[in-house]
Amino acid sequence: MRRIYSLNKKLFERADVIIVALILLFPLGLFLMWRHQKFNESTRVLITCAILILVGSAYTQATKVSRQVYEQDLSAEQAKYVALQTKVEAAQQELDNSMEEVEVLRVEADEKSKLQIAEAEQQALQLVKEAESKADTILSKAEDEAASVAQAQLNEAKEKAANLITQAEQEASALKAASVNESSSYSAAAAPTSQKFQNCTDLRGTYPGGVSSDHAAYQPSMDRDKDGWACE
Repeated sequence: MRRIYSLNKKLFERADVIIVALILLFPLGLFLMWRHQKFNESTRVLITCAILILVGSAYTQATKVSRQVYEQDLSAEQAKYVALQTKVEAAQQELDNSMEEVEVLRVEADEKSKLQIAEAEQQALQLVKEAESKADTILSKAEDEAASVAQAQLNEAKEKAANLITQAEQEASALKAASVNESSSYSAAAAPTSQKFQNCTDLRGTYPGGVSSDHAAYQPSMDRDKDGWACE
């Protein structure tokens, strides 16, 4: 097809050259022929008619070839347009497919991103819970240790206080005993060997706190509870 088109185009170009040559040379030939009159009139008419027929035939052939070339050019351009349109449609289809793939990838990426965010939040929440649990455990242990230390210190303080109280009671008892002994000794040395009182009221007038059994004023009848201390 391409070869035929090339040959027709060359023929068309050659026919154009022939037509141009005939158009230029025909008037000159007729002028020279009629000018010199070498031929008779009928011959010149025949030659003129033959030339006109040749020119008309060449023009008709050139027009036919030109129309064929034009139609072939138009067909070729239409074929090119159809091919180009087909390529454009194919490219548009590829673009649409690519856009669909891009949309699918975008949706998948969004879903994957949401899943990753959810997993990260879940992991962060789990880490927070583990940290809180560890903190509670440490705090509980610290509270238990502090309570144990405080209880030990309290027990130690109670023990020390009890020891101090016991020691103070012992010292007070010793002082009281020493004071009683000293008072008894003084009373025995200062008072007469025997003192008589009518009753406890009379005795308390002299000895407000009463007297012990080793005192000279002690009388068993005034020791009602029999504890060795009269009129206490």
